[in-house]
Amino acid sequence: MSHFPGVLDRQMKSRVTKQPQMKYAAIISMTSLLPVHACAAAVPGAPISASASLAENELVVAANGATLHMKANGCSSFTDEIAVCNGRVQLTIINSSANVNQVIRPSAVFISNKYTLYAGPLTDGGVRGTYSFLLSDVNGDGNDDLVVWTGRDGGYGGPSFDVYLFNAAEHKYVHSQAYSDLTVGSAGLFTIENGKLKTIAKDGCCTHIFETYQVESDEPKLVERVTESTSEGSDKISVKTERLIGDRMTIVSVEEKIGKNGAEEIEFH
Repeated sequence: MSHFPGVLDRQMKSRVTKQPQMKYAAIISMTSLLPVHACAAAVPGAPISASASLAENELVVAANGATLHMKANGCSSFTDEIAVCNGRVQLTIINSSANVNQVIRPSAVFISNKYTLYAGPLTDGGVRGTYSFLLSDVNGDGNDDLVVWTGRDGGYGGPSFDVYLFNAAEHKYVHSQAYSDLTVGSAGLFTIENGKLKTIAKDGCCTHIFETYQVESDEPKLVERVTESTSEGSDKISVKTERLIGDRMTIVSVEEKIGKNGAEEIEFH
């Protein structure tokens, strides 16, 4: 099955196998994603990372005026730092400044006790993709949207996410399948640069696909795809660029470049 988002049909959400229930001691902390000497409170709008651990299958974590309260009937250990909750999960989002008090019921949530909640721009998908919850403006309307780690349908069993866009008129988060699908088969969460969403996918050692989406009518639209491929041990890298022209993706260039060791030269960027 292809791991390439936007190229072929995306993978179906996989079921999470229940494991013996475990309980966790509560730990809650918050830090600024700034140099050690800086203070998040002194820099309005600075990215914030908050961590929390489950206690009796329940946790509360907050950042940027929003509080997330999750509880479930069953949670189990996934790794030493991550638990998966998939028994009647209930996620309550409260943000008094936005007049939000809403309950969302995802089928499962992966809880990291180290990287629980991130609030800030999505400029680094590889790092941000390790968080359980993210508050960030995904569609460029100026409002923080909600991203929840709900599965393992990313590339090679990596994290996949459900994206909820904030509807300011109705004061609620609305699930977006289109944005959620961008995380299926991708290597990490998408990034946002200059208002455009960027995804990365790979196939084995030697093929990487970089896709760029722009937001139109509140939906992501594929506008560019760059495919870099080589063969193991080769020093030649083929770079094919496709762009949206009219209503079709069209090849605009095919180039070949030389690297020190082809397979090693292709990097996520």
